[in-house]
Amino acid sequence: MVNLSKSLDFDTQAGSLIDKRTGDSIALTFSEAAVLAALIEKRDDICSKEALIEAGWPDRVVAASSLLQCISLLRKKLQPFPEIELKTLARRGYQLTIREIDSEEADEEKASRNWRPLAAALVIMIAISGLLGWYVGDYHKMLQNSQAWTGSITKSLTIGSARGALQILTRADQDSPRSTSWQRHFIETAVPHQHFNQFKAFGLTSEYGHSLALCPEFHQGHCSGKGLLNIAFPANERVNLDLPQFLKQAEMMETRIRYNRIQLPQAPEFQGEMVEQIYQGDIYFPSNGRLLIRTDHALSLVYQDANSGVLSASYCVTDEDCITSPIKYRIEGRFKRYDRTFGGDKVEVFQVEVTRKNLFTPENVSPSALVFYRELRRQSLSKETLYFYRLHSDEKSGLWILPYMGNALAWMPRSELKM
Repeated sequence: MVNLSKSLDFDTQAGSLIDKRTGDSIALTFSEAAVLAALIEKRDDICSKEALIEAGWPDRVVAASSLLQCISLLRKKLQPFPEIELKTLARRGYQLTIREIDSEEADEEKASRNWRPLAAALVIMIAISGLLGWYVGDYHKMLQNSQAWTGSITKSLTIGSARGALQILTRADQDSPRSTSWQRHFIETAVPHQHFNQFKAFGLTSEYGHSLALCPEFHQGHCSGKGLLNIAFPANERVNLDLPQFLKQAEMMETRIRYNRIQLPQAPEFQGEMVEQIYQGDIYFPSNGRLLIRTDHALSLVYQDANSGVLSASYCVTDEDCITSPIKYRIEGRFKRYDRTFGGDKVEVFQVEVTRKNLFTPENVSPSALVFYRELRRQSLSKETLYFYRLHSDEKSGLWILPYMGNALAWMPRSELKM
């Protein structure tokens, strides 16, 4: 037990804060407790972001946004204790300071805390009800989530003898990305030019690493939907990707196990009242010295009006040696659709309140696939709202940011079922 102040203790074993005035316990997550312990150890000194990430997420590669969120939640939990201040020092790190408050100052602070809720209640009472509904409602939550994306920068990417555009999505909580984060993984091997004739690629950086979605045949704003390539490279290593060999291996894996694909015949004469949009594709996670992991993904949208409906998503995770019996996960929920812009680019945001989840536990999981099982298991227990972003849509394909392994890009062929 660590005594922080006259009113607060930190129970390091239970990972919780104890309010000595009321006896209440405030639970902390593992990362929050570890970050707080590191800050206490360097009390009044500056603690770097790197040191806090290492303390809060040992042996894991996470984005700076994880630390930002952790610090934000810690501040909320420490807010009732004015003697404790968690400062942000720009480009340097964070600093925890604790000052003793005398009885007179404590009474003033207590009185201040007492009238603040009354003032806030008065403001709420005179506020326009529509504004209040907006602030606490789904739209405000969507704005908070989508405002993290600030736009994109366009670089070039060379694959074999072909060169195309790489549009990298940028976030407020990340440094400006460089195209080398993706280019360095493609070694110089002979790649038939026709495979990547006029390609367009998108990239983003997430907790897992660097995600890439590529359409080999992109012309005048349209993607053919053929030969789409989705790869997520780890952040902390360079993968020597022999692309011709990789494409052969991917074809073999897709032929061997295909969980989410459904082949629908063309039926133009049938006109249904409801239309289901179906997107299906694969995301590959290569890494040196570990088995190649593939996620077979499917996404379904059924609109019930112009901006709402039902969304379902299915994942099937396997590895190249079939050590991992397929990890199957499915969610379904009601969505609300919003139009937003990332920089000057139009984006559709699908805010999903999940109503059903099913995780089929596999019999065997390889060490290479364990991190994916953990992520899907965590998501199956979470009650968080999910956000899917559609960056591009045409008759043949759709480009999505999926809430998977942090965030993952997937460019997938599109089909429709009229019902």
